[in-house]
Amino acid sequence: MLVIILAALLALALVAADPPTSSRDFALVALFSGTPALLIAYPGMWLFSRIPNSVLVAADRIAVGREVTPLAQVQSAIVGTTRMGGMEHRVFTFRTKDGREYLYGIGRKVNSEQLAAFLQQAGVREPPA
Repeated sequence: MLVIILAALLALALVAADPPTSSRDFALVALFSGTPALLIAYPGMWLFSRIPNSVLVAADRIAVGREVTPLAQVQSAIVGTTRMGGMEHRVFTFRTKDGREYLYGIGRKVNSEQLAAFLQQAGVREPPA
């Protein structure tokens, strides 16, 4: 979908700059709008998906990027592990009172036990079984 939107925007800009008069011109517009859209969308999405989000768990909130969730809005949270691809990964997941769910990997420098104890002390409980 992103490729189509980028290609349409690039095509619109090319047509506005110099309106095509022949079928050859339309083919050039398609070429010069489709190719850059593919080059921007696919490598760009791959690159942007690998930029890490930092998660801040503070005394009264959980902040992920620009999104801030007050701890009073957190219904439940789990600090644990999950298995993917034969490897075990440490994760932090929480659910808000309005039903949104979040799942984040825990970095090497974070002590899972301390994070779980902090959340429990802040009044955030694990979901009922």
